[in-house]
Amino acid sequence: MIVYLHGFASSGGASRKVRYLRSELPDVAIFAPTYSHDPALAIPFLEAYFLDRSRQNKQNGEVLLVVGAGLGGFYALHFQRLFAHKTVLINPVLWPGESLKARLGDNINFKTGEQFILEARHLHRFQALHVHVADTRPDLVLLDDGDAEVEAGVTRRVFSDDVDIQVFPGGSHRFDHLQESLPMIKALLDDA
Repeated sequence: MIVYLHGFASSGGASRKVRYLRSELPDVAIFAPTYSHDPALAIPFLEAYFLDRSRQNKQNGEVLLVVGAGLGGFYALHFQRLFAHKTVLINPVLWPGESLKARLGDNINFKTGEQFILEARHLHRFQALHVHVADTRPDLVLLDDGDAEVEAGVTRRVFSDDVDIQVFPGGSHRFDHLQESLPMIKALLDDA
C-alpha cells in the first residue's frame, strides 16, 4: 500500500506522480489524500487518515509505504515518527516554516485552481511542529539536482550516511526521474 503526500499548492489524486505510480503498479493500492495548506487543519486530517490506513495495512498484511513530495516530505517525516512506516522523500521541503516564506500571500493551487492565502501564522504552525529531520531516517530520498526550490546538497548533508539518497542530474522540483526511481520504490514494497 502506498500513501502519496502531495506538495505545497497541489492535490493528491491529480498528481502526475500518482497517475504514473498507479499505471506502473496496478496491483498496489495507492491512496493520495488532498489536504489543506494550513498545517493546523492538515495534521489532524492526516493523522486520522494514517490511523485508518494503518489499520487496513495491518489487516491486509501489507507494507505501508509513504511517498512524500515537496512539502509532503515534511509530513511524511512527521508521521513516520508516529506510525513507523517506510518512507520515500522526493525533493522534500524539510523546513517549511522557513522555505515557504517566499510564498506568503496569495497563491493558487496548481492542480485545482483554488485560490488561498498563506499567512505568517501558517509558517509559525510549521515551525511549532518541531520535526527534527536530522533525527529521522527515511528509507529512500530522491533528489533532482536541478530543483530550484530544494537544494539537493543541503538535503544530502541533513541525513545520516546510512540513508539511501539518490541524486539525479538536472530535473526540477516536480521531479523528472520517477521512471528511473521505480525499481527502488518497488524494492521497498517487496521488502516485507
